[in-house]
Amino acid sequence: MADPVAYSITAYVRPHKLEEVKSAVAVLPITGLSISDVRGSGNNPEKASAFASADLMVPLPGRSRIVGVVSQDWVEPVVDAS
Repeated sequence: MADPVAYSITAYVRPHKLEEVKSAVAVLPITGLSISDVRGSGNNPEKASAFASADLMVPLPGRSRIVGVVSQDWVEPVVDAS
């Protein structure tokens, strides 16, 4: 018998999409799910701006980070649901 292997899946979504993603994942057999608010930039960074002739301020937009742990058989369905 092979040792069970768990896979951690992490998704970063815009906060207004969080409920939609949670609903899609809720019907799958995930026993644990962690959600946290994070800030950062990625593929769609916001433009830097100057404030009162100060140095450029680089905004870090808010996102929701979702982390779930699943077995190998459920990796693809969970990723597709996200």
